[in-house]
Amino acid sequence: MNYRDKLRDPRWQKLRLEVMSRDGWRCQDVACATSQNPRVMLVVHHKRYVAGREPWDYSPEDLITLCENCHETIHQNDAPDTQTDLVENRFYRWHEIGSLVGHMPYGFLTQVGQKIECGCFRLDYNPDAPHIILPGASNGDWVAKARLFVAQQSAIPIFTKEAGLPWEFVGYFQAEAMTQNSIEIAIHRQRHNLSNVGAVLFLKKN
Repeated sequence: MNYRDKLRDPRWQKLRLEVMSRDGWRCQDVACATSQNPRVMLVVHHKRYVAGREPWDYSPEDLITLCENCHETIHQNDAPDTQTDLVENRFYRWHEIGSLVGHMPYGFLTQVGQKIECGCFRLDYNPDAPHIILPGASNGDWVAKARLFVAQQSAIPIFTKEAGLPWEFVGYFQAEAMTQNSIEIAIHRQRHNLSNVGAVLFLKKN
């Protein structure tokens, strides 16, 4: 069982909800500007780690509720800067991705000059990622970047993200095809209850 699967385990989910309820469903960082915002994304952070211990094998006193930004900041301050190679199925913090791919990443596709350098896809917007990507219709740049990715015919590092988890490197993928066929778009809109779909982009693993 990998770490992502462990965080889906009912034992962790039960403990996670207990901690969030204890903390009033608010970020507990005293300096957090969003601590009173009930709509902010929350995670439960381990204050300490013990080798061989499962995520749910901790006392609630070892856990704290944080918003994603505060959680990211904690791990950014703790993270070593010695990692130089991407490891498939490993999780990375947002700030780590730029140093590993050589460019500051952007959400969706990162364009540098006339080349797409990496892809970062949230699974709530792209449930079938990394194999199927759904560029949004509300921003013409997304469809244009997808079209450029198809044209360049070279593989790039791809990261995906589930709510509450860092970015997972899933491998190097190449754009195989893209369609703006209205029937294809409608299928994906209906399947995932997504209204903002401007194209369907198909990727294949390198």
